[in-house]
Amino acid sequence: DAAEEQIRQVLYGTHSPLNLTAVEAMEMYLYDADINQGMAERRNGFDAWVLANVGIPRAQALTEGPYLYEPRIFLRGNPTRPGPPVNRGTVQILARDAGGFKNESGRLGLARAITSPTNPLTARVLVNRVWADYFGQGLVTTPSDFGLRADPPSHPELLDYLAARFMEEGWSLKKLQRLIVTSNTYKQSSEIQATGLKKDPGNRWLWRMARRRLSAEEMRDCMLQASGVLDLKMGGRPVAFTDPKNYRRSIYGLIDRQQIPSMLTTFGFPSRDVHSPGRHATLVPQQMLFLMNHPFVMDSGVRVAQRAKGDRTMPDQVRAIYRFILLRAPSDSELRSALQNVDSGGSLEEMAQALFMSNEFSYLD
Repeated sequence: DAAEEQIRQVLYGTHSPLNLTAVEAMEMYLYDADINQGMAERRNGFDAWVLANVGIPRAQALTEGPYLYEPRIFLRGNPTRPGPPVNRGTVQILARDAGGFKNESGRLGLARAITSPTNPLTARVLVNRVWADYFGQGLVTTPSDFGLRADPPSHPELLDYLAARFMEEGWSLKKLQRLIVTSNTYKQSSEIQATGLKKDPGNRWLWRMARRRLSAEEMRDCMLQASGVLDLKMGGRPVAFTDPKNYRRSIYGLIDRQQIPSMLTTFGFPSRDVHSPGRHATLVPQQMLFLMNHPFVMDSGVRVAQRAKGDRTMPDQVRAIYRFILLRAPSDSELRSALQNVDSGGSLEEMAQALFMSNEFSYLD
């Protein structure tokens, strides 16, 4: 009966006001405004309690809900006028197989499509970025562009091998990095040879390790390590990068994107508001002025000198400072020069700061 069918559609149809999930029914009909407000206050109180108890281990995670959301096109952008449904799936222009996600949410389906063994691009891009972190340049020189207009990989077989092994080992970054740093390629010296320089001046074929300058974060951590105060504790909440009592590794530094510390900007720290595929190495006079005058560098020199004194003789103190900062003993000429400088009125603190300013400290050979 047509009339009964109209009534049935009003009660049970797709657009019926009674066609609600249990969660929607509870939120929209079963609770009044006062109860909803009270529940919101309790939720906010709980969130504040979690933030206040920083010692409690916590991790954010997403799980599939019991109901799948049916996305629809809103006519003229009006949420009260739902239009035809939109199938969940990958964008057709970006994927060969743009099938829909029928039994899972679009977020989970997209994640599985991105990390699928039939989509090696994700593993290649990630492996290439890890390689670039260790060698200064990726196998593909454009880490954010693997398209037809980008330069082809210098070692395509190696890139495919690393990507395939990366996926086979459960996408483990730890295993990938262990494989790279234990390879003969990574263990090479940065010493320049005439034959290699003539055949491959850009070191594209990796006949030597490329000399690399330390980033601002690496330089800070090395200064704290030389001072003997670096905090190696793992995990925990971030600490303000500019806090003078912050001895934690730079990876735990809290940075305000609107007020980036001068130590970072001086050494080429990228903007936090735009995508940056890599760190550009810069060499400007402000960097040397920073190493000469910044309180952090001066305090680090004082701590190194105090650490080296103890019951040692003056020559042994000089050797200790070299060992703390440059990880080697001074040569005979360097030792004589340092002792002459001290005899002439110089201080061990100034010598330690001068070593922080040296190329040997700033560059990784």
